[in-house]
Amino acid sequence: MSAPTLNTTSNSSIFPEVPELPLYEGVSIADVVLVTSAELATEARLALLAEDVIGFDTESKPTFSKGEVSSGPHLIQLATATRVYLFSVDRLPESHGLKAILESEQILKVGFGLGSDLAQLRSRLGIAARNILDLSRALRGEKKNQSLGAKSAVAQYFGKRMQKSKRTTTSNWANPRLTERQILYAANDAQVALRVYRAALLSDPLLNAAAGSGISGAGPVGMRREIGDAERQQLITAHMPMVRQMAQGLLKGLPASVQADDLMQDGMLGLMDAIIRSSKAETGRQFEKYVAQRVRGAMLDGLRLNDGGTRRVRREMRRVEVAIHKLGHQLGRAPTEGEVSDALDMPIAKYQKLLQEADGYVLISLDDLSDGEEGGDYLEQCASSNLDPLVVLQRAAFRKALIEALDALPVQEHSVVTFYYEEGRTMREIGGLMGVTESRISQIHSHAIARLRVAVLGGEEQRSLLTPRRKPR
Repeated sequence: MSAPTLNTTSNSSIFPEVPELPLYEGVSIADVVLVTSAELATEARLALLAEDVIGFDTESKPTFSKGEVSSGPHLIQLATATRVYLFSVDRLPESHGLKAILESEQILKVGFGLGSDLAQLRSRLGIAARNILDLSRALRGEKKNQSLGAKSAVAQYFGKRMQKSKRTTTSNWANPRLTERQILYAANDAQVALRVYRAALLSDPLLNAAAGSGISGAGPVGMRREIGDAERQQLITAHMPMVRQMAQGLLKGLPASVQADDLMQDGMLGLMDAIIRSSKAETGRQFEKYVAQRVRGAMLDGLRLNDGGTRRVRREMRRVEVAIHKLGHQLGRAPTEGEVSDALDMPIAKYQKLLQEADGYVLISLDDLSDGEEGGDYLEQCASSNLDPLVVLQRAAFRKALIEALDALPVQEHSVVTFYYEEGRTMREIGGLMGVTESRISQIHSHAIARLRVAVLGGEEQRSLLTPRRKPR
């Protein structure tokens, strides 16, 4: 919300106010968090970055004379379905994370009348908010010269009357100690936008398309470009020379035992992974950079997997999985890192070092799909027996088990997995978002993968999900 002036009149709206409607209750004070410390900032950042859509608004101290320039915003409100986080701009804690949240293209920010809010954010904080949906415009229907306010939207979608005090609107939002009335007013402005958006989406599933023509540069959630089979094959063919060139470049500084074909194979896997992931975000130069990073990363991962030290780490991580499996049954919940290290009779510092060494630890490998040492190579088994090697990962039962395991992860581990695999962020970027070191993110990632492996490979019933099926003739 832009800075109010005392002599302004309210804009006309499509829907007249209906006084006899029941009162809209709004958010409870117990569900509002004033972000005043680094700890609360971390809580807010993790909660908000885990959402796909959040409510958004700002408040500014009013201006009292014509031509006076606002010094806002003074308060930034961000809402999930269950919490509203208020950030006082004059007293922001370190590592507040607002830039990462508001500039994220993965999170849709919805609100009412956001035009001047965005300009003030850029001017005062250097934040270029992206993926913004201004409901005042998106919900106005055919009357393009009018805008729909929060009060009218609440009346339309909920059949209730939202109170918005003029006195509170024009109060001092730069005050170090906000009143309870101000706190609830600000919190409701952000959360009601989210509630209206959810309600409007039920009646208009194409509402997200309005974000593409909104007031910020990012496209809408759920409307990203999908790549078909033919285009995917063209992209693979077009990028094969880049993979070959990268493999030859790496080969120059490696021992003679490393084969170019092995690097090429790892690089092609990285290329295919990048193209599959790219349907969610990257285009143009950003896509080319992303592909190159994925290809190089896949080659380096392949080199690490062939290293003797890495084989030792994999053996140790199998012990970790056994310990997690046993402790889970004993405790009836997911064990902590400290409990796992105790079960392994390993100091916590040594255990965390092992987790850090397990960089590149994967959820499913070809070894997991083979029938033990005497089972031979999995791909050869599939080829000789007319079996489909990839369909095991597409089964509904396997995907269901994996989704349930992901949902059961502790918040911190779930956030790391989401940032790394869903959003394609680096460990360093995730560390910056979560306020911890890159090495700690690596540890959390390894522990999360170990938990997921136990969930999908922890017993005979789970392992049967990975038994290959015959290809249809």
